[in-house]
This record gives sequence, structure tokens and C-alpha cells, in this order.
Amino acid sequence: YRFTIVIFYRGQWCGGCQIYLQQIVPIVQEIRNAGGEIFAVCAQDKKEVLDTHAEWDLNYELVPDPKNLLAKKYKMGVMNQ
Repeated sequence: YRFTIVIFYRGQWCGGCQIYLQQIVPIVQEIRNAGGEIFAVCAQDKKEVLDTHAEWDLNYELVPDPKNLLAKKYKMGVMNQ
């Protein structure tokens, strides 16, 4: 990829996150056409992330990070404490 967009979201229970992540769906192809890719990261486990992906009908990958390794690496707020 020429560039990567990583979004951290709270979880399947977060209605605001659902709205936000679904608003990105229409521009995913534009991101890919420009040489990029998008990923959304959550502290939930793989099963919950797969369920979320299917339920929210997203066209980009959700990444489980139950140990918050990515959140810590990128110093994401309270997840890092």
C-alpha cells in the first residue's frame, strides 16, 4: 500500500462507532484507487469482530486487538494505561 488508514473503535456495543464506520463504506474504493487501504481496530476478540463486520456490513477489514497491542503502540488514550 502507498498509505494505510487505521481507525480505532470501541466495540460492537458502540452505536456512534457503528455510524462512523458505516459512513466510511462509500469512500473505501476511492481510498483503494489511490493506493491505500483502511483497517478498523478494536479490543474485542476475533469472534466479536467477525460478528460486527457482518452485522454492520462493512467493506474493509476489522482487526481484533484484545491485548491492545496496537493501541499501546500508537499511544491511544486510556487503552494505553
